[in-house]
Amino acid sequence: MDRGLLVVFVGRATRAVEFAAEREKEYIGLAHLAFHVRSKAEVDRQVEQFRQAGYLIAGEPRTSGDGYYEGVILDPDGNRGELVAFGEPEIVPASCPPYALLLDADPDQAKVDAYWKESDAFVAMWRGECVGVIVVKPLAADEAEIMNLAVAPLFRGRGIARRLLRF
Repeated sequence: MDRGLLVVFVGRATRAVEFAAEREKEYIGLAHLAFHVRSKAEVDRQVEQFRQAGYLIAGEPRTSGDGYYEGVILDPDGNRGELVAFGEPEIVPASCPPYALLLDADPDQAKVDAYWKESDAFVAMWRGECVGVIVVKPLAADEAEIMNLAVAPLFRGRGIARRLLRF
């Protein structure tokens, strides 16, 4: 059984067309509901599923100015539903230890400082924030030991650790 996102809009399908002309107006109150999904592909899949079911797509999937990938669906009552995926973090060499993450995985700072000096480290950066780190100590030409791997709690379950391991 698929345990992915399930969103159900109840109402008459013709209402979406009636409200289409009104969607550009600004109102005080609830602007839209945002549903976070795991990936851009999931945003695309869900938007297409709503399109096939006859819902009005008020905003085709795109990367917004704040770095999110989103698609907007108008429900039968004219409410906006936004499907959102976080943008992909950029993996870059670490210039200094991101202690908040490193100490979450290994609470001994003296130990972290010791292996940091003799290891290669990379961080996952998202919108200027370090959201993941991997520290790898070379042992031989084709061998290394992972000394630390950590992802910020809000970003766990999004494949960031997997991307850091493959980098």
